[in-house]
Amino acid sequence: MPDDRFLHRRQGYSAKLALLDHLAYRVWTQYVLCADDFGVMLESAAVIRGANIRLAQESEQDISAALDMIRSVGLTEDFDHQGQRFVCSLEWQDFQKIRLPRKTYLPLPPAEVLLKCSRKTIALFKKHSPGSSRVDHRLTANGKRQKATGKRQEASEGDAGEATAVADRFEEFYALYPASPNNPGPVHARNTWRKLKPDAELQATIVDAICRQREWPGMAREGGRYVPTPQKWLAEQRWLAPDPPHEPVIGTGKTAGNLAAREAFLRTVAHEAH
Repeated sequence: MPDDRFLHRRQGYSAKLALLDHLAYRVWTQYVLCADDFGVMLESAAVIRGANIRLAQESEQDISAALDMIRSVGLTEDFDHQGQRFVCSLEWQDFQKIRLPRKTYLPLPPAEVLLKCSRKTIALFKKHSPGSSRVDHRLTANGKRQKATGKRQEASEGDAGEATAVADRFEEFYALYPASPNNPGPVHARNTWRKLKPDAELQATIVDAICRQREWPGMAREGGRYVPTPQKWLAEQRWLAPDPPHEPVIGTGKTAGNLAAREAFLRTVAHEAH
């Protein structure tokens, strides 16, 4: 391939090129001349200055700023290789039409950059030493990694969203649960809650049920000794349990006799009043 480079007429109407100032445009043109046949070049203001008499009059700082501008408008893409930074053009072959690229010592861009390249530029990179298999391997391996990563991320986000929805009112439920010396803590109860996967309606039912049941007389008997653990309460769906009937007055025979006598006395008084 000869050293000639092409500037296509369409580039005169390029919106990206139109964003460059005069210095940046000159630097971009020099990049096209300095890059290898694959459009790869060491990102170096010194290289640009050394290859152009006019640009040699500019400071490296200004040329570095111009390279940053070229990259920021999307004309080039940078990548790191063994501690050095390189640049390439994602549409290089769309304009250069290189058929027999020369061997180069400059590195092949990583898969994440190759995936951004135009179809023609990727086809050109397949001729990069040591050959097309290297590019195909990078693209295929990266595609698999991206797909696997995407699946893991979706699963992780799904699990996180599910966990958030399931645990939405767990803390409220657990805070309302009657105290008991048998309660091992929230861990097992939370696991049971997650396995249950209650929707919003069921969560409301559970919270309403525990609000009622915590007032049941049996819940406070003997310091909560007979209160089931919260995980058992959930596993056995005890929110479905009906409210118990009013418990009869429990007392000694003497107390019961006194109450019966009092009721008889009140009936007698009421009869005499009539």
